[in-house]
Amino acid sequence: MTENEFDIIGHSLGINVYHARNSNKKKDKKLPKEYYRNHYQAGEGHTNCNELLQMTKVGVMSRREQFGQPVFHVTDEGKERFRLKWLAEIELKK
Repeated sequence: MTENEFDIIGHSLGINVYHARNSNKKKDKKLPKEYYRNHYQAGEGHTNCNELLQMTKVGVMSRREQFGQPVFHVTDEGKERFRLKWLAEIELKK
């Protein structure tokens, strides 16, 4: 998982990866048990649109249309990969 993919999944799940990396507080290094959101809206021309489409091909995101615009959701596989990278790079790297 690239750094940008990690940031995209974090954003989709409502997690501020940048803040977690730079914070000195333990509470900012822990993932929640439940995510309060799971979506990323990015139409054609959006900076991350091509990367999101690639992420759907590898199974870490899914895509649907809402009001004529693509909306992406993190799959269970994406959540697991995000969790593993989080543990290795943020939670356990104190």
